Amino acid sequence: MLVLAAAAGVGFQIVNVANLAGYQRALVAEGIEHALGDLRISPRRGGRFARAAPIVRAVAAAPGVRTAVALTAAPGAVGKQGHIIGAAVVGVDMSGAALPFRLAEGRLLERGERRGLVLGTALARRLGVRVGEHVSLRVVLTSAGAAIDGDGLLRARMIVRGLAAGSFGAHDQIFVDRAFLCAELGEPDAASLVIAHLAHHEDAATVGAALANALPAARVERWNDEPYLKSSLATASAIGGVSRLMVAAAVGVPVAALLFIQVLRRRRELSLLGALGFARWELVAIVMLQALLVTLAGAVLGALLGAGLITYFQAHPLFQWEGFVVHPNFALRTFIAPALFVTITALLAALYPAITAARTDTARVLREVN
Repeated sequence: MLVLAAAAGVGFQIVNVANLAGYQRALVAEGIEHALGDLRISPRRGGRFARAAPIVRAVAAAPGVRTAVALTAAPGAVGKQGHIIGAAVVGVDMSGAALPFRLAEGRLLERGERRGLVLGTALARRLGVRVGEHVSLRVVLTSAGAAIDGDGLLRARMIVRGLAAGSFGAHDQIFVDRAFLCAELGEPDAASLVIAHLAHHEDAATVGAALANALPAARVERWNDEPYLKSSLATASAIGGVSRLMVAAAVGVPVAALLFIQVLRRRRELSLLGALGFARWELVAIVMLQALLVTLAGAVLGALLGAGLITYFQAHPLFQWEGFVVHPNFALRTFIAPALFVTITALLAALYPAITAARTDTARVLREVN
């Protein structure tokens, strides 16, 4: 029973740790790497930077910044056969090192491509559109452009070159080539936002403060200023803590109870050891060693159980939506941390039975036996 209790505790804690680590990893990838990066720089006044190139160069040159990308956005809509859906139109250089979405299907746009777009997966699903099909694009423009009607609206027939996934907004957006969109806006280097990807996500506060000082006309927001992303990561950490407490109770109580019962049953044996000259600390060590060996055996079985559960959840993810898939993290620390935690919990639970064994009244127990 002791072995089974330890095995169950280790096995289920391993799969809990693996799934939570996988969720946090997927959340960071979805909310930072395939979204708006670690830092988001926007103008304090007005909707766009008139000249984005100097801003991009300044951001890219900052220590800790891996890459910087300019995005240009405008309100718009996409439709097919009279079914029109309003959505943000985002201009992005798709030859760059970072994109605010994940390509789910098809291909990216070539620089300067005027007749293609990458459509968010949710919009494609609602319109019933596939890669290679034509759609109608509408973009509200603020200045004259080559393809503007008299009402200040760009109307164009576009080919869906690819589908964009990303549960932090990309699935509901329309992506076009930035050079094309800026040309239509009549602002060749305009940008609504400059996003920065850092070498280390935890440096966002330091690098963000430095950029805020260097760019007084810009507003700098960090990835952890995003309420949903920040609270989601905090919730995952809290769930991990609750999970550890539950495992500690599930392992500690049975171990303490079963060892205590064994100590009561072995009072004669322990008394004989005491009569033979064993010190109290040696009796404590005997019980603790038993708990350690039993827990280690349970940890081995639990690791096998955990590996099997992780393999199952890799094939059958707990959560998937718009390309946001939670796969358990299969890593060495995923196994070591739960095994150590359960082992320490079991040893702490064994302390009371061990102390009880050391306090056995040898003379009284031997008289009762006689």
